Amino acid sequence: PTESELNSRKLILLMSLSTIIALIFACSGGYGTSEGSGGTSVSSVDITESDVLRHIKYLASDEMNGRRTGTPGGDMAAEYIAGEFKRLGLEPVDKDGDYMQPFDFRSGAELGEESYMSAEISGEILTLENDVEFRPFPFSSTEDTTVELAFAGYGISLRDLSYDDYADLDVEGKAVIILRYRPENDDSESKFAGYASLFYKFRNARDHGAAAMLLVTGTVDDSTDKLVDFNYTRYRKSGIIAFSLTRKAVNKLIAPLGKSIDELQSEMLESGKTMSMDIPGLSVSMKADVNPVYSSGVNVMAVIRGSDPVLRNDYFVIGSHYDHLGIGGRGSRAPDKYGEVHYGADDNASGTAGMLELAEYFSANRDRLRHSVLFQAYGAEESGLLGSRHYVDNPLIPLENTYAMLNLDMIGRDTDTSIVINGFATSPIWDEIVDDANKDVGIRISKKKLSRGGSDHSSFNSKEIPNMFFFTGVHGDYHKPSDTWDKINYEAEVRILMLAKNIAWGLDGVEMKPEYVKAEEGSSTPSRMSFRVVLGVTPDYAYEGAGLKISGVRNGGTASKAGIISDDVIIRMDEKEIMSIEDYMSVLQLLNPGDEVKISVKRGEEELELSAKMQSP
Repeated sequence: PTESELNSRKLILLMSLSTIIALIFACSGGYGTSEGSGGTSVSSVDITESDVLRHIKYLASDEMNGRRTGTPGGDMAAEYIAGEFKRLGLEPVDKDGDYMQPFDFRSGAELGEESYMSAEISGEILTLENDVEFRPFPFSSTEDTTVELAFAGYGISLRDLSYDDYADLDVEGKAVIILRYRPENDDSESKFAGYASLFYKFRNARDHGAAAMLLVTGTVDDSTDKLVDFNYTRYRKSGIIAFSLTRKAVNKLIAPLGKSIDELQSEMLESGKTMSMDIPGLSVSMKADVNPVYSSGVNVMAVIRGSDPVLRNDYFVIGSHYDHLGIGGRGSRAPDKYGEVHYGADDNASGTAGMLELAEYFSANRDRLRHSVLFQAYGAEESGLLGSRHYVDNPLIPLENTYAMLNLDMIGRDTDTSIVINGFATSPIWDEIVDDANKDVGIRISKKKLSRGGSDHSSFNSKEIPNMFFFTGVHGDYHKPSDTWDKINYEAEVRILMLAKNIAWGLDGVEMKPEYVKAEEGSSTPSRMSFRVVLGVTPDYAYEGAGLKISGVRNGGTASKAGIISDDVIIRMDEKEIMSIEDYMSVLQLLNPGDEVKISVKRGEEELELSAKMQSP
């Protein structure tokens, strides 16, 4: 053949080879491959540092203003997530085509203008100035009252009664003036440690029959003399009228004693003894004008339907909470930074970014999925798991068709190429799936049996759904304004997401719904709050009645052994009335392993008396 004919044949051959390569590429789904369920080859859509950075930097921006649920910043975050789901082509779960599941919750309290406090002292009327000399607490009872007055020191009654500010003092139906903080305030090993919280002081005053508690702000050497900020907490049921007062205002009330509050406090600290007493010759009239505020939040969710005609009816969940603490207040570990944006880059923009990256990956590989995957971003986690609790109580996918849940919460601050995963004891499937998933990632995994930790997997655990909680640990910036996007370890987070992606493929590969196992009490896992003892219950944070309602009980734990079951309401513990979760916590923090505690619960209309022997975490 001529040279021209040879060149033509070469061109035809090259075109044929190109066509074959293109066909191979199209069939395989891409140049990079990984193994999906059943060993099929799936396209490699990169989970990249740049994408994770993009999500976190936006969610943890000034524009989001801390993403507290019920605020414009929280709404913007929800809209962003819904927009990403739509961009990725994920289906809404709601039958009306909405990515949002709304819910209402108590988000705060507002101070009215009708609060007042006055005193009659030897026939003279003294009127204190609202919001200048006194201020109600957000959780104060609101009835009008006129009562006698007493001084009860720090309002502390040690469990061994070696120190009791209420000893030999009858405060039934009276208002008690209480000092803030505690004796030996700078000694963390003091016998008074654990007795300084406001919640303890309110409960102890109430338990002694007081009608009102007037908290004295500041200390002897504090010249600022400011009222306690009106920052809402979840403490909804104080059962007592509660005010903070300036030291100058208190001096007006205790004038009949002939001593100032500074002198009384100094004498107590020098002597190491209580100086509780009635304040004769006066009565105090008061009312707290405080009203609850309710807000709306949303869970944001979308689904990728599986391709198997049978298995596509079963779902596993990949979830994260997207909310944070706004500008501080309740939940903040930087009380002096109220008003500053709490960015929440790690908690939990990191988990939300990871969830979105996994949604993008599985969207590109949807044809290879056999089961369906439900992606969820929860609101109001920081307010008590309210979003995820609302979902499991009002599921858009039947819970009997939901066979596992992976929770990503605070996965951005790995410092030693490791990840903590909680929940291995919730199902026998986890060890094999996780070990297999880690073969080509090689990350160091700290396996924790129990499904502990105050995060959204707990809501699914209470419904007996196998779950895992991915977590890189608490750090110094946790719940502070300093939790910013520039401190995230993006390379490490991508590795964690590669592991989570492989675990998800392992879940997709199961033929039968995995068994749920009620895990027994065991070793502690990383937590955000520590006590010497645990009861082994999951509180229902959305419950607004009096008492602590239980949404879940850990098998083999203290509560389980005592006979407490889900939906019980604890109303007394250690012979102390329990009106809220904060009452429960104030009692729990003073108990030790081995203590025998009487617990009263309401079960329907029946009241039961139970006994529990407290266990260490």
